Amino acid sequence: MKILFLAANPRGTDQLQLDQEAKKIEDGLERSKLREQFTLVTKWAVDAESLRRAMLKEQPDIVHFSGHGAGDTGLVLVGQDGSPKPATAEALSGLFQIFHDVKCVLLNACFAEIQAKAIVEHIDYVIGMKRAVKDSTAIAFATGFYDGLGYGLDIEDAFKLGRNAIQFEVASFPNHRQVSQDSRDIELPDVEPYEAVDISEDLNPTLLKKDRLAKTDLGSVVASESLAEKLRAAETMNTTEAIDQYRSRVRDFLADQKLNPIEEFQLATLAKVLGISDLMANQVLKEEQQVIDAARKNYRAVFQETISKGYYPFSSQINQELKELQSQLGLSNADVEEITLPIILSYEKNRRTSGPRTTHPTPISYSPGPVRPFISSRNFILGALLAASGIVSTLLIINLPNPSPLPDMPETPPSQAQEPHPMGATPESDEVPAVISPGAQSVNIRAGRSANTDVVAILSRGEVFYTLPENGDWWPVRNTSGSLGYVRSSWISLDSVDSSSTPQPSRSTAVQPTPEPHPMGLTPGPNEVPAVIQNAQAVNIRSGRSNDASVVGTLSQGEVFQTIPQGQVGWWPVRKANGTLGYVYSTRIRLASDNSANFHPLDPRNPSAPTAVQRATIQTNDGFLVVRTDKTPQSPEVDRIVTGEVFETIPQSDTWWPVRTADGSLGYSNSAYIRLAE
Repeated sequence: MKILFLAANPRGTDQLQLDQEAKKIEDGLERSKLREQFTLVTKWAVDAESLRRAMLKEQPDIVHFSGHGAGDTGLVLVGQDGSPKPATAEALSGLFQIFHDVKCVLLNACFAEIQAKAIVEHIDYVIGMKRAVKDSTAIAFATGFYDGLGYGLDIEDAFKLGRNAIQFEVASFPNHRQVSQDSRDIELPDVEPYEAVDISEDLNPTLLKKDRLAKTDLGSVVASESLAEKLRAAETMNTTEAIDQYRSRVRDFLADQKLNPIEEFQLATLAKVLGISDLMANQVLKEEQQVIDAARKNYRAVFQETISKGYYPFSSQINQELKELQSQLGLSNADVEEITLPIILSYEKNRRTSGPRTTHPTPISYSPGPVRPFISSRNFILGALLAASGIVSTLLIINLPNPSPLPDMPETPPSQAQEPHPMGATPESDEVPAVISPGAQSVNIRAGRSANTDVVAILSRGEVFYTLPENGDWWPVRNTSGSLGYVRSSWISLDSVDSSSTPQPSRSTAVQPTPEPHPMGLTPGPNEVPAVIQNAQAVNIRSGRSNDASVVGTLSQGEVFQTIPQGQVGWWPVRKANGTLGYVYSTRIRLASDNSANFHPLDPRNPSAPTAVQRATIQTNDGFLVVRTDKTPQSPEVDRIVTGEVFETIPQSDTWWPVRTADGSLGYSNSAYIRLAE
């Protein structure tokens, strides 16, 4: 939960202890039970522009204004010359009509009830002071209020705790006299204790609630009624209807699969108003959470089975069906990523360490019953989901074709007898190097000339292998580790490899010669050039010029390293910034001089970054400018630049200019809304 603390103490007004108020709030939250759930952002000498920008940038849950109030005139902000500047009730109401997602506004200023009544038209809870309030009283209320929130109280109970803190603050012993220095006794005048701690009702802070919270579906129940009156009215409502109303609100809040503290507060308040017991409210929460947990469990089971049946890498059809399943289960993209990423990483790790599976996938049995075959991936996913959900009690034997990364291609019948592989134990003169076609990330090597045969290995994008071109649909191949098999010819590219300069792989079992000395020393040489990796998130650095050599390090996407181009496809020497030496296959290397687009133009790591960088601000009536990952309006949002914020850019001839924000975010923004600094 984010709290935006706004302070204003203009020149010529009484100086307030606003810094002490902020510190007491911060100290209380840091000591609280829920300290990890709160973030306090402070803004000082707030004027109209900084208020607007802070709301845009921070998107707070609670807005706290601390300063002076001038009744009908408005809250007192800081003007351009430091003098007082009023913020009228109308202006504040318009602001919070835009930022209506704020849960609570606290106006800790004199006579702020007038502005509070205007704001509450758009905000669930608004707190304002009815009349003039002392600085110490305002600080006491704020401290008590946030102490309550920090320990899990809802807004209404936290408000009561703040009022109680005022009672402790104003209590005093008038004209007291200590009996002696060694005694803890004091003499008091004849004063009633209650009169010493009473707070005039006019001086109390007031809590206003939005109509939709104050006027529930309880007939004549209104905001002024006490909790007991609301509970008595709730007793007249049909219990089933009350629970349905509560359940509906729970589902709304669980749309993002979680409850934040504000939503928990609101649910607790609603349960009280509807007369629902804590036991019943917790039961509803548990039931709705179980629905979400079951959906996640079912998706995880289906995804795991799809991987284990050999359907990864997924075809476009499988991806579409998984997307449909996600929609049916009501899962967000974040949920799916959280579920699937560990499964995929585990699969890739096992594949690298244990090699490809060469046996036919085993049919999966769920429970006794008659056999029902499934012959498509759609039926497989549906069957796995139903079985995981406990809906199907019959035996489901999944008869699937062996996996293929080639999307939606017709299957050819398997050969009756396995033919000898045309490529022998030693390289032949008519073998040619090749890579897989640019349209695929990976391709399976099959044991025979059919997608129904077993997978013996996997070829990755950029990996060089050897083949014997033929007239048929399936060509024989051998990868650099010696695995023999077949790949559909439409996924083989001969044009991207220079066969005359590509070394032939060796399948000899003889002892390998002593590794050659690495051509790059620990200090930069004259032939070294900067480079980055391509077509991968990360690449291993090998100790020698072979996939069988040990891994001595890794290179990440965007990481700059040094290499010596060898003039041919093969293993190039590299040196990381930390001095690690090794080899990387050349198809994974892109020289920085060849294509500086590997880097954002304003990325400090860019070895060829231009120097024509200019400072700029935005020019738009929206109050902000979106920064995107790429030069299209459909690209994901990286950050937002608010009005008045200075950033860096490089003017371009096209519409989208590269930008770097004040906090270092990199991206692209529409140049129509960029004003270069003079």
